[in-house]
Amino acid sequence: MKNKFKYILPSLIGLTVILGALSFLIVALFKIMILITVVTAVGMWIAARRFKRRIRQQEMAVPHFRNAGFFANENMIAVVPVSFKSQSAKAAIIPVR
Repeated sequence: MKNKFKYILPSLIGLTVILGALSFLIVALFKIMILITVVTAVGMWIAARRFKRRIRQQEMAVPHFRNAGFFANENMIAVVPVSFKSQSAKAAIIPVR
């Protein structure tokens, strides 16, 4: 029995070292993936804050016209005439394609 154990022990030690190294590499790989995910999330958050700050500064530089009156803008859904001079008494049906 001592002879068998003497010959099996180096194999068991080698197998243990190999399995330990493989498990270390797998754990290290997952930790690196988690680190990349966290760094990317923080980077995206910082980029979004910078983008919002830049947009806010651009909006502050341009004067706002709260009561624009007859001017159409991109937020309006319906078609609005620019001036009221061309209004007719009769309603007209205009096909939209």
